[in-house]
Amino acid sequence: LKGINLQTVRSRELPDCYSFNVMITFDNQCHSGLVKIFLDIDFESSACRDWKISGTAEKNTHYLLVFDGFVILVCITSAALCTRSIILAVRLLKR
Repeated sequence: LKGINLQTVRSRELPDCYSFNVMITFDNQCHSGLVKIFLDIDFESSACRDWKISGTAEKNTHYLLVFDGFVILVCITSAALCTRSIILAVRLLKR
């Protein structure tokens, strides 16, 4: 597992890179139904040099804009239907 601290980039320094080695051990030697769990974490901190970020997707703003518009439309429709339901319930209560 690798991580990058990008806060130092603002001050024109190299970002801090972290490398985590995580080991989770499940111990069921007793076969009693209780499983012991051990967590061992080792990490290294260093300044990033010649770093490449991989695995990131390109941001496609057009699809995000369409999706956000759809979500806003659904929220407005839901609010209108809830308001209509409350108004009809109040009218029914007054009868």
